[in-house]
Amino acid sequence: FVANFSPRHTSDDDLKELIQRHGNICHMVVKKNIAFVTFTSIAEAENVRGTLDGTSLDGHCISVSFAVGQRPAESKYPIQFYKEEHREAMKTQNPGWSALQIDASLQGQYFCRLTDEERARYDKLSDEDDGRFDREMASWES
Repeated sequence: FVANFSPRHTSDDDLKELIQRHGNICHMVVKKNIAFVTFTSIAEAENVRGTLDGTSLDGHCISVSFAVGQRPAESKYPIQFYKEEHREAMKTQNPGWSALQIDASLQGQYFCRLTDEERARYDKLSDEDDGRFDREMASWES
C-alpha cells in the first residue's frame, strides 16, 4: 500500500500514473490518504517499494509498504445466513428486544421450524461459503 500522500493535492490519477512508472497495476483502491495497490508480480511491487518509499510527492514524504494479509474469515453456518437475512425485520417488529433476544427467537422459533426445502437455500449458502473459505485459506497459506 502507498500512504501519506495528500488527497487534496494529489489526484487518484496522478498517484496511479506515478506508481505505474515503476510497476504494472492490476487494481488500485484509494481511501483517504492510503492507496491499496495490487501489482502483476511481486517483483514489480518490490520495485515500486524500493523506488518510491520515502520519496516526496506534492510536498509529502510517501510510504510504500507491503500489506500483511489477514487470515480469511471463517465460513458461516446456515443459521448465520438466516439470521443476517431476517435480523432487521425482527428488530423492526420488536424494537425493545436485545440482540440476544432477537437471535434466540430467530434460531428457536423460526429457523428450527423451516422445512427441509426452505432450509436447503441456507445450506447451499453455507456450502458455497465453505468453498470460499477453503480457496482463501489456500491462497493465504501459500
